[in-house]
Amino acid sequence: ILTVDHALRKGSREEAETVARTAAGLGLKHAILTWEHSDPAGTGLQEKAREARYNLMSAYASAHGIQAIVTAHHLDDQAETFLMRLKRGSGLDGLAAIPERSLWGGVAILRPLLEMPKARLIATLAAQDIEAGSLNVVTVDDGSTDGSADALDDYCRRHEQFRVIHQTNSRR
Repeated sequence: ILTVDHALRKGSREEAETVARTAAGLGLKHAILTWEHSDPAGTGLQEKAREARYNLMSAYASAHGIQAIVTAHHLDDQAETFLMRLKRGSGLDGLAAIPERSLWGGVAILRPLLEMPKARLIATLAAQDIEAGSLNVVTVDDGSTDGSADALDDYCRRHEQFRVIHQTNSRR
């Protein structure tokens, strides 16, 4: 599991560390990749962050012999990307939204959940919790809605990372 900390929002490191602890508790390998930047503010911040994110992940994958990265982009992400590009005035090619497969730095990027709505993913995980009694999903809402760097980091977090937070089931 890779977590990219864009270091654009207060508390982002702590959230990344929470994911690391959760992964460790589930017996999964995890790495936090931090975007080192002096001042990313300005025009094209989302694109700069996206490029940095994929550069960090593909470099890590290449260094560790990983041939593909699987993201948790889902149908809601696909719709949001389409609408954002439409709002910016993208042409037909730009409206293609998120591809199921792409290549970045020689590493395959796979997005197998693009046709699945977010609500179905959450319901599936909730059903797993009922059956297994040990998996809970915790969502984090940092209130970033003003177009600031906080909002960018929230956008990046929602689009590039699937967070499953393991908690002890209190019903046991």
